[in-house]
Amino acid sequence: MNFHSLTQIMTKTSAPILYLADVRLLEPVDHHLAKLLSSDELRRAQSMRREQIRERYLQTRLCVRRFLGQQLGKPAEQLSFGRTEAGKPFLMNEHLHFNISHSHDFLALVCCNSAPAGVDMETISDQRQWSAIASRYFHSDEVTWLNSLPHPQGRDSFYRLWTLKEAFFKALGTGISAGLDKVRFQLTDRRITMRAEQLDQQPQHWQFFQWRWQAPEEGEAGYLALACHISAAHSIAQPGFYPADIQDLWQLQLIAQSSPADA
Repeated sequence: MNFHSLTQIMTKTSAPILYLADVRLLEPVDHHLAKLLSSDELRRAQSMRREQIRERYLQTRLCVRRFLGQQLGKPAEQLSFGRTEAGKPFLMNEHLHFNISHSHDFLALVCCNSAPAGVDMETISDQRQWSAIASRYFHSDEVTWLNSLPHPQGRDSFYRLWTLKEAFFKALGTGISAGLDKVRFQLTDRRITMRAEQLDQQPQHWQFFQWRWQAPEEGEAGYLALACHISAAHSIAQPGFYPADIQDLWQLQLIAQSSPADA
């Protein structure tokens, strides 16, 4: 993947940029490319027994470094990463927020220089016991709503709620262990409404976007959600995508979003 045109895109806007990729199409990480990774990343890769998992990990880490390096105008190998107490990775000595999500063979990566951001990507599966998961972990209002919907609308709505919750907690930096039922979403028409009083989070400090996607030639489909933790006086512009043709290739459709003015 050529990231050389990305710097110009990012320096013109404070809007989030979402990068999507099929990991199977990324170049293998040979000895030369491995030099761009840190000793910690290489050590972690060596601890992985299955070659396929190890190669996917290396490809993903290299992709993240190149993507963020182009945004910052720095060589990929010079980036340093840390983790918060909750385990969220961050760039050290840089004011650039990023987040990563995986779903099967697909990768989603967001970076934003104006607000903490969280992304989640999920592939729809009829094998997942979505009703039982929702009943156990979601807010009771959401469970009631899901149970009122016919199939497959109920299944799809579960994935919509799940991706929004994951993205929210990743932007917040706590992870879902804080309690999936502590935040509840309402989806009406093309609007997203959020309430999280138990977490002391105000709706006007959050902005959400959600897309439905269809992978090319694979028949796989799912949902992609982006959450941005903003200040009350700030609003996030419409996110951009990279590569530029990914929206057409993956048939990405923006199906809903929120606005601080709606809070």
